[in-house]
Amino acid sequence: MQKYLNHKWTVIDLFSGAGGMSYGFHAHRNFKVVAAVDAQIAKPSSRKGSLKCNLSYQENIGIEPINADLRLLEPKTLRNIIASDLANKTPTILIACPPCTGFSRTLPSNHLVDDSRNSLVTRCGLFVEELKPEIFLMENARELIVGKFTHHYKKLQEKLAQLGYKVHSKVHLLNKFGLPQRRERAFIIAVKKDLQLRTFDELWAGFEVNSEATHVRRAISNLPPVDAGKVHQDDALHFAPNFSSLTNLRRLQLIPKNGGSWRDIKDYPEAEKIWLFIT
Repeated sequence: MQKYLNHKWTVIDLFSGAGGMSYGFHAHRNFKVVAAVDAQIAKPSSRKGSLKCNLSYQENIGIEPINADLRLLEPKTLRNIIASDLANKTPTILIACPPCTGFSRTLPSNHLVDDSRNSLVTRCGLFVEELKPEIFLMENARELIVGKFTHHYKKLQEKLAQLGYKVHSKVHLLNKFGLPQRRERAFIIAVKKDLQLRTFDELWAGFEVNSEATHVRRAISNLPPVDAGKVHQDDALHFAPNFSSLTNLRRLQLIPKNGGSWRDIKDYPEAEKIWLFIT
């Protein structure tokens, strides 16, 4: 173990967002995030760069992501762009979190129509083929591996196997690992055949999160308050959405603290007026 104390394993993050997947590696002294890519598109109708998540990523991780659309960016082009960051070596870990909106069961259309963005899951296999990471990690909505359009995952799984990777997938409730939200997500882990594949359950065995650490209040209570529709004067990325009506504001006010959701609104006398509009 002594020889690894000052070792640096390299990490590349595709669809990097604000850096949530990168941060755990960034916080560990033995990992170095060398590149990230995101087009900053919130939804198909948004213009490129509208999300501005690369500013958050740079603040959180310390490097500026490449502002590029991974539907169009060729894997070989990406390798050429980041060649100096990798020092002509293969990366240790490749993270990919393609858009999950097209898989999420909360959108009724996803039970009928295969969103075109879902194909980005299989496209990630091309980046694995080009970059040849030791480990590949993907996170997405649970429906990626248990929903109607699981063929995207199956194609990726087949591609990874062809490239010589062992693959494991499972759905996890992330509050088990300390996230302040009961968020159900699918994780795919792939490692080269000469490496040992260790699952989240194996790595987490014997550990337990203090339930107090999984509250949203604990996670963001240090942020200064911002009125609806306003931006904090000292932080352009800290802003509150505007409400299209007082009904929307009232919905939020009725959701119980510390674990409540919009489903709890049905217990209030006002439910008939405001709850039915969001079911």
